[in-house]
Amino acid sequence: SKAKAPTRKETKQLVKSVNHKIAQNAIRKQYNQAKKVFLGLTKRSISGDVHTYTNVINCAVRCGKLPEALDFFEEMKAKELEPNVVTLTVLMKGFCEAGDVKGAKQLFDQETSSKAGLVPNLRTVNTLLRGCVRCGGHLSTATETFAKLKTWGLEPDESCLTAVVGLLCRALQFDTAKSLLDAYASDSGLPALSTGLLVPAAHLSLATCGALLGDRWLAVTAALDDAERALEASEAQALDSKILE
Repeated sequence: SKAKAPTRKETKQLVKSVNHKIAQNAIRKQYNQAKKVFLGLTKRSISGDVHTYTNVINCAVRCGKLPEALDFFEEMKAKELEPNVVTLTVLMKGFCEAGDVKGAKQLFDQETSSKAGLVPNLRTVNTLLRGCVRCGGHLSTATETFAKLKTWGLEPDESCLTAVVGLLCRALQFDTAKSLLDAYASDSGLPALSTGLLVPAAHLSLATCGALLGDRWLAVTAALDDAERALEASEAQALDSKILE
């Protein structure tokens, strides 16, 4: 006899269980197992949800299978399942790890356009910025993306500044890099950049840039600036501790 079709509640529970299994497969980098679990839904004529596709895309990306991840992405869109910001971030990571920053940027622009309506978060932005750093030669992409942070209601964190300042320093744009870092690192009003968050890697990039420019004074000043900020932060933390006692 024909098997009884699952109820809506049973279907929801099954999809939730499948999502969890695929997420675990992704952590363990078990793509074949994840695909098998995913196809098990299809065989039962059950469609996965956005989380199902996001998890299997993540698994494919973690296993270095970008073409397969893109296939799942196109399939979910064909089923009129709208990707969420996690889907976007995961797939962008796949592009960047494959050395295709241009592809990541195209996807980012496509999904965050006014038509698509996705609003990126800091993790999404940092995924793109780290890709620019990793692959090199993408300064304009990084600076343009950084300049739009406020458009998305975001404030830069340490990772953002480290990436952009680092890229500017690679291009030997010391003054621009220092001005950018000073503008944010000195602003105690930003929750993401309190006095306890020093952006040490960015200051190191500044010092290295000064040395490469053959200007010992720039290098020493950048290094001393970092040390001074560290001292100020430790004093502030000590004061906070006393107040809390």
